[in-house]
Amino acid sequence: YCSHHYDRALNELRPLADAGDAKAQYYLASIHLDGAAVPRSAAIAVDLLQRSAMAGYAPAQFGLGLLLYNGSAAGEDRLEPDRPRAMPWLLKAAEAGIPLAHELVGLEYAEGRYTPRDVDRARYHLGVAANAGLVNAQAALGALLGAAYGVQNAMDAYKWLLLAAWAKHPGAAENLAAMESRLNEGERRSARAAAERFAPVPPPAGACTAF
Repeated sequence: YCSHHYDRALNELRPLADAGDAKAQYYLASIHLDGAAVPRSAAIAVDLLQRSAMAGYAPAQFGLGLLLYNGSAAGEDRLEPDRPRAMPWLLKAAEAGIPLAHELVGLEYAEGRYTPRDVDRARYHLGVAANAGLVNAQAALGALLGAAYGVQNAMDAYKWLLLAAWAKHPGAAENLAAMESRLNEGERRSARAAAERFAPVPPPAGACTAF
C-alpha cells in the first residue's frame, strides 16, 4: 500500500520537478532523503532543494539550510555539515518567518564557531525564536543575556531561563540559580510574572531583513 502510493507520488513529482516546479522539487528531495521508495541520497536531495530554494520556496530554503547545517548519512554519498554554506539559506528561511531558522542562526552568531560572533544579531534571532516558544532558544537567550551587564538584562535572562527550566531544558535550572544573586526579591518577582504572562508569538515574514 505504502509502496504503491510512493510510486504514484514519484511518477507525479518527477516531471513537475524537471519542469522547474519548486514545490515538487522540495517534496521529491524529501523522498530521496527518506529512502522508502528510492535509494537514499543526500546529494540528489541537496540538488533538488537548491533548485527549489533558488526559486524562492521558503520550506526548501529552510530544508537546504538544515541539511547543510546538520549534514546527512543518507545513502553512500555522506554529506558533512557545512554551516557557513548553510547560513545564507537559514537567513532566508528566517526572513520568511520560520522560527527554527531564527534559532539556528542565533546560535551560530552567539557561538561564533563558523561565522563571526555577533552578539546583537544573536540576541535578535534568538529573541524571535524564543518569543515563538522554542525552548532551546529561550535557554540560549537567557544564557546570553545573563552574561551581559545591567539589571534589565538580568531580569530578561531570568524570565527566559525560568521558561526553559519549566520546560525541563537541560542546564536551564542551573543557569537560573546562578542569576538569583543578581536580582532582588522584587526584580525576581517581576521577572517571574513576565514569564507567567508569556504567550508564543510567531514571527512575521520579512521580520529579519536588516539582519
